[in-house]
Amino acid sequence: MKNNYKVVITAVVVFIIFIIKVLSSHEWEPRVFLFLRPDGVSFDQGWGIGYDGQFSYILATNPLGSIEDLDQPAYRYQRILHPLLVRIVSLGQVGLVPWVMLGLNLCFTVVCCVALGQLLSMRGASPWWSLVFLFSLGYLLTMRMDLLEPMAIGLALSGWIFYEKKKLIPAILLFAMSGLTKEVGLIFPFALAVWELTRRNLVRGVGLIVGSFAPYILWYLILLNWLGSTQIQIAQSTPMLIPFYGLRYVEDPITRIIVLLWVVLPAILGGVWVILDVWRNGFGDWGQDAIMVLANVALVATLPLLSWGDPLAVLRLGLGILAALLVWLASHHRRYLIYTAALWGPSGLLLLLVPGMM
Repeated sequence: MKNNYKVVITAVVVFIIFIIKVLSSHEWEPRVFLFLRPDGVSFDQGWGIGYDGQFSYILATNPLGSIEDLDQPAYRYQRILHPLLVRIVSLGQVGLVPWVMLGLNLCFTVVCCVALGQLLSMRGASPWWSLVFLFSLGYLLTMRMDLLEPMAIGLALSGWIFYEKKKLIPAILLFAMSGLTKEVGLIFPFALAVWELTRRNLVRGVGLIVGSFAPYILWYLILLNWLGSTQIQIAQSTPMLIPFYGLRYVEDPITRIIVLLWVVLPAILGGVWVILDVWRNGFGDWGQDAIMVLANVALVATLPLLSWGDPLAVLRLGLGILAALLVWLASHHRRYLIYTAALWGPSGLLLLLVPGMM
């Protein structure tokens, strides 16, 4: 536990330096993290302006009157918990909202660090390996662009901790909150429910699914009745039958290499490795870790074609694969953890090369 505190302090210091560097380079304007879309610029124009963080900002500043300012109102309102929390913490003061968003992401970075570090420690590995996750390109981009992943993944990993401690009700509450932050958080309780069902623990498996998914489904039905659905939403929820087929639609060669190197190849190699390992040795004491890897790999492998049009979205979804692989390696092949650092460690340095990021 003592080492975990050192890991957290290290992560916080690095991210504070990172935030100060960005702010000092942009006249201490916190909205620089939001990539706000200038007035008069259409929603379908250009990457780098008007990215996802701005929609949480819009909802936090004007929760009930934001429909005309959103590109896909029903889709954005699905992820309601983050802007709602920002609204509460900022006391409705618009000027505080971007600062609160920064502060919350830093707080949930601590949550991610503690939870992932504890999951690793429970499997006999050092919590320092959690820094591979936090300093990866995908995670650094979520911090730089004020996105929802720190909160969604932090809540999901915390739910996983409570599940490991046999505290199902707190785990379900955290998973449900993660799903209302961003739907990707629901892959964690889904994987754990599958694990329970493979062990014929019907009550626990069904309880995880129903308890975690019910708030999201109920909120979705409310939004459907209020705002309806769009063709884009339907396209975004239609999985691809051919695994990773959407990679061919990532047009920029450098971006394709980045997505291939830090999402697709780890997903394929990690998924095949887990399957072969389970085939030869069974699930073992930490079988849920194998299913967690496979669930996150399956999510990315079947991503709708529309999602591949935004390579950053693919990189962010790859964070689930990275977290699951770290935990699985800690429980089954600890000596190979060093290779995650070798692969993902240099990726964060690419942020320094992206124009306008620093």
